[in-house]
Amino acid sequence: TGESTIASALCGKYSDPNRKDGRNNGNDFSLIRRAEELASALGSTQALAFCGLARGCTNLGAMYVRGEGTKKDVKKAFGIFSKACDGGSPTGCRDLGYRYLDGDGTAKNLPRARETFTRACTLGDSTGCFQSGYMQAEGEGGPADVKTAIASYETACEANQYGACRNMALLYIDGKNVTRSYAKARTLLEKGCSNSHGASCYDLGVMYDNGEGV
Repeated sequence: TGESTIASALCGKYSDPNRKDGRNNGNDFSLIRRAEELASALGSTQALAFCGLARGCTNLGAMYVRGEGTKKDVKKAFGIFSKACDGGSPTGCRDLGYRYLDGDGTAKNLPRARETFTRACTLGDSTGCFQSGYMQAEGEGGPADVKTAIASYETACEANQYGACRNMALLYIDGKNVTRSYAKARTLLEKGCSNSHGASCYDLGVMYDNGEGV
Protein backbone atom coordinates (compact mmCIF):
# COMPACT_ATOMS: atom_id res chain seq x y z
CA THR A 1 0.00 0.00 0.00
CA GLY A 2 0.99 3.63 -0.23
CA GLU A 3 1.31 3.85 3.55
CA SER A 4 3.60 0.81 3.72
CA THR A 5 5.77 2.23 0.92
CA ILE A 6 6.16 5.47 2.84
CA ALA A 7 6.79 3.62 6.09
CA SER A 8 9.50 1.45 4.54
CA ALA A 9 11.16 4.55 3.10
CA LEU A 10 11.15 6.14 6.54
CA CYS A 11 12.34 3.00 8.34
CA GLY A 12 15.55 2.24 6.54
CA LYS A 13 15.46 2.03 2.76
CA TYR A 14 17.47 5.22 2.53
CA SER A 15 20.46 6.80 4.20
CA ASP A 16 20.02 9.71 6.53
CA PRO A 17 20.12 12.92 4.39
CA ASN A 18 22.67 14.30 6.87
CA ARG A 19 25.18 11.63 5.80
CA LYS A 20 27.42 12.25 2.81
CA ASP A 21 26.93 8.77 1.40
CA GLY A 22 23.17 9.36 1.30
CA ARG A 23 23.65 11.31 -1.90
CA ASN A 24 25.17 8.43 -3.80
CA ASN A 25 22.69 5.59 -3.52
CA GLY A 26 19.79 6.70 -5.70
CA ASN A 27 17.69 8.18 -2.90
CA ASP A 28 14.30 9.55 -3.92
CA PHE A 29 14.23 12.69 -1.79
CA SER A 30 10.61 13.46 -2.71
CA LEU A 31 9.57 10.06 -1.31
CA ILE A 32 11.70 10.57 1.78
CA ARG A 33 10.10 13.96 2.34
CA ARG A 34 6.62 12.44 2.13
CA ALA A 35 7.68 9.75 4.59
CA GLU A 36 9.04 12.28 7.05
CA GLU A 37 5.96 14.49 6.68
CA LEU A 38 3.79 11.50 7.45
CA ALA A 39 5.75 10.83 10.63
CA SER A 40 5.56 14.49 11.57
CA ALA A 41 1.80 14.63 11.05
CA LEU A 42 0.84 11.39 12.78
CA GLY A 43 1.75 12.38 16.31
CA SER A 44 4.16 10.78 18.72
CA THR A 45 2.41 7.46 19.40
CA GLN A 46 1.75 6.43 15.80
CA ALA A 47 4.95 7.98 14.51
CA LEU A 48 7.03 5.71 16.72
CA ALA A 49 5.84 2.86 14.52
CA PHE A 50 7.56 4.68 11.66
CA CYS A 51 10.90 4.78 13.53
CA GLY A 52 10.20 7.79 15.71
CA LEU A 53 8.73 11.24 15.35
CA ALA A 54 11.83 13.10 16.54
CA ARG A 55 14.12 11.38 14.03
CA GLY A 56 11.63 11.95 11.22
CA CYS A 57 11.31 15.64 12.03
CA THR A 58 15.08 16.11 12.22
CA ASN A 59 15.59 14.57 8.80
CA LEU A 60 12.68 16.51 7.33
CA GLY A 61 13.99 19.81 8.72
CA ALA A 62 17.41 19.16 7.17
CA MET A 63 15.75 18.56 3.81
CA TYR A 64 13.92 21.89 3.97
CA VAL A 65 17.17 23.65 4.88
CA ARG A 66 18.91 22.13 1.85
CA GLY A 67 15.96 22.12 -0.54
CA GLU A 68 16.18 18.36 -1.06
CA GLY A 69 12.98 16.89 -2.50
CA THR A 70 11.18 20.15 -1.82
CA LYS A 71 11.56 23.91 -2.09
CA LYS A 72 14.01 25.36 0.43
CA ASP A 73 12.04 26.83 3.33
CA VAL A 74 14.06 27.86 6.40
CA LYS A 75 11.00 29.06 8.32
CA LYS A 76 9.35 25.69 7.91
CA ALA A 77 12.63 24.01 8.85
CA PHE A 78 12.71 26.04 12.07
CA GLY A 79 9.25 24.80 13.06
CA ILE A 80 10.18 21.22 12.26
CA PHE A 81 13.44 21.37 14.23
CA SER A 82 11.46 22.80 17.17
CA LYS A 83 9.18 19.78 17.03
CA ALA A 84 12.16 17.43 16.80
CA CYS A 85 13.83 19.02 19.81
CA ASP A 86 10.60 18.85 21.80
CA GLY A 87 10.53 15.15 20.92
CA GLY A 88 13.98 14.62 22.40
CA SER A 89 16.13 14.54 19.26
CA PRO A 90 19.75 15.59 20.08
CA THR A 91 20.47 16.63 16.49
CA GLY A 92 17.10 18.37 16.30
CA CYS A 93 18.05 20.51 19.30
CA ARG A 94 21.49 21.16 17.83
CA ASP A 95 20.06 22.27 14.50
CA LEU A 96 17.45 24.39 16.27
CA GLY A 97 20.27 26.03 18.20
CA TYR A 98 21.93 27.06 14.94
CA ARG A 99 18.64 28.59 13.75
CA TYR A 100 18.53 30.79 16.87
CA LEU A 101 22.26 31.54 16.67
CA ASP A 102 22.17 32.68 13.03
CA GLY A 103 18.65 34.10 12.88
CA ASP A 104 17.83 31.56 10.17
CA GLY A 105 14.08 31.04 9.85
CA THR A 106 13.45 32.94 13.08
CA ALA A 107 14.66 36.02 14.93
CA LYS A 108 18.23 35.79 16.22
CA ASN A 109 18.06 34.85 19.88
CA LEU A 110 21.33 34.09 21.64
CA PRO A 111 19.84 33.11 25.01
CA ARG A 112 17.59 30.57 23.28
CA ALA A 113 20.52 29.35 21.19
CA ARG A 114 22.59 28.77 24.32
CA GLU A 115 19.70 27.03 26.05
CA THR A 116 19.01 24.81 23.04
CA PHE A 117 22.65 23.84 22.48
CA THR A 118 22.85 22.96 26.18
CA ARG A 119 19.83 20.69 25.81
CA ALA A 120 21.40 19.07 22.76
CA CYS A 121 24.52 18.44 24.83
CA THR A 122 22.48 16.92 27.66
CA LEU A 123 20.81 14.62 25.12
CA GLY A 124 24.20 13.45 23.87
CA ASP A 125 25.11 15.62 20.86
CA SER A 126 28.83 16.46 21.07
CA THR A 127 28.55 19.44 18.70
CA GLY A 128 25.87 20.83 20.98
CA CYS A 129 28.36 20.49 23.84
CA PHE A 130 31.01 22.34 21.83
CA GLN A 131 28.65 25.17 20.92
CA SER A 132 27.19 25.53 24.40
CA GLY A 133 30.70 25.49 25.86
CA TYR A 134 31.76 28.32 23.57
CA MET A 135 28.75 30.45 24.45
CA GLN A 136 29.21 29.77 28.18
CA ALA A 137 32.90 30.68 28.03
CA GLU A 138 32.36 33.84 25.97
CA GLY A 139 29.28 35.04 27.82
CA GLU A 140 27.09 34.85 24.73
CA GLY A 141 23.39 34.55 25.48
CA GLY A 142 23.98 34.85 29.21
CA PRO A 143 26.67 35.41 31.84
CA ALA A 144 30.11 33.94 31.29
CA ASP A 145 30.49 30.68 33.19
CA VAL A 146 33.93 29.16 32.73
CA LYS A 147 33.31 26.24 35.09
CA THR A 148 30.24 25.12 33.13
CA ALA A 149 32.01 25.81 29.84
CA ILE A 150 34.84 23.48 30.82
CA ALA A 151 32.34 20.73 31.65
CA SER A 152 30.69 21.17 28.25
CA TYR A 153 34.03 21.28 26.42
CA GLU A 154 35.19 18.19 28.30
CA THR A 155 32.20 16.20 27.10
CA ALA A 156 32.79 17.35 23.53
CA CYS A 157 36.54 16.66 23.78
CA GLU A 158 35.88 13.12 24.99
CA ALA A 159 33.83 12.66 21.81
CA ASN A 160 36.89 13.75 19.76
CA GLN A 161 35.74 17.30 19.06
CA TYR A 162 39.32 18.55 18.95
CA GLY A 163 38.33 22.20 18.69
CA ALA A 164 36.67 21.79 22.09
CA CYS A 165 39.87 20.26 23.49
CA ARG A 166 41.78 23.29 22.22
CA ASN A 167 39.29 25.82 23.58
CA MET A 168 39.43 24.14 26.98
CA ALA A 169 43.23 24.24 26.86
CA LEU A 170 43.14 27.98 26.19
CA LEU A 171 40.96 28.48 29.26
CA TYR A 172 43.52 26.64 31.38
CA ILE A 173 46.33 28.73 29.89
CA ASP A 174 44.45 31.97 30.48
CA GLY A 175 43.63 31.07 34.08
CA LYS A 176 40.68 33.45 34.27
CA ASN A 177 37.98 32.13 36.61
CA VAL A 178 39.72 28.75 36.58
CA THR A 179 42.98 27.55 38.09
CA ARG A 180 45.75 27.95 35.53
CA SER A 181 47.20 24.58 34.52
CA TYR A 182 49.77 24.39 31.76
CA ALA A 183 49.98 20.63 32.26
CA LYS A 184 46.25 20.15 31.52
CA ALA A 185 46.47 22.54 28.60
CA ARG A 186 49.42 20.66 27.10
CA THR A 187 47.64 17.31 27.42
CA LEU A 188 44.56 18.68 25.67
CA LEU A 189 46.56 20.27 22.87
CA GLU A 190 48.58 17.11 22.39
CA LYS A 191 45.36 15.18 21.90
CA GLY A 192 44.24 17.53 19.16
CA CYS A 193 47.63 17.81 17.52
CA SER A 194 48.11 14.04 17.43
CA ASN A 195 44.87 13.90 15.45
CA SER A 196 45.97 16.54 12.91
CA HIS A 197 44.08 19.48 14.44
CA GLY A 198 46.20 22.31 13.11
CA ALA A 199 45.26 25.00 15.63
CA SER A 200 46.11 22.64 18.49
CA CYS A 201 49.51 21.97 16.98
CA TYR A 202 50.16 25.69 16.63
CA ASP A 203 49.20 26.45 20.25
CA LEU A 204 51.24 23.50 21.48
CA GLY A 205 54.21 24.88 19.60
CA VAL A 206 53.71 28.25 21.28
CA MET A 207 53.71 26.52 24.68
CA TYR A 208 57.02 24.81 23.87
CA ASP A 209 58.44 28.09 22.59
CA ASN A 210 57.44 29.84 25.82
CA GLY A 211 58.48 26.96 28.05
CA GLU A 212 54.97 26.64 29.47
CA GLY A 213 54.22 23.26 31.04
CA VAL A 214 57.11 21.57 29.27
